[in-house]
Amino acid sequence: MQIPEALQQFPEPALIVTADHFHARLWLAFEDSMEAVESFEMPKDALSDNEGKELGQEITDEERLKRFTHVLADRVSQLIRDEEVAMALHILAPADVAHPFKKHLAPEAANILGKELDVNVMKEDEVQILERLVAA
Repeated sequence: MQIPEALQQFPEPALIVTADHFHARLWLAFEDSMEAVESFEMPKDALSDNEGKELGQEITDEERLKRFTHVLADRVSQLIRDEEVAMALHILAPADVAHPFKKHLAPEAANILGKELDVNVMKEDEVQILERLVAA
């Protein structure tokens, strides 16, 4: 997507993480463009029996959120540490997601943390997300 001129605030590549409690979208913004990198969600069913649970057994929302924040932090850390996709990291997520997510970030990702907004923007489009980020 071409970023509207008034919202072009990314002289260096920036990874933007938008998340709610079980869904996330990762965006890469640089100069005048913003592209979706990937999106994912944490399923309600356990994916393995490595903790003694039966396959397909539902996990609690608390455990699901914990796993979600770990998976999200691991993926963001990998993108920044291993793939070097960004020089800044911005987070738009509810505080109860953002705090555990930040705790699990690799140092390389934690050190480039930029803006953090306590919002749920998962139903908003790219322009609305950028407007919130630039206004912060």
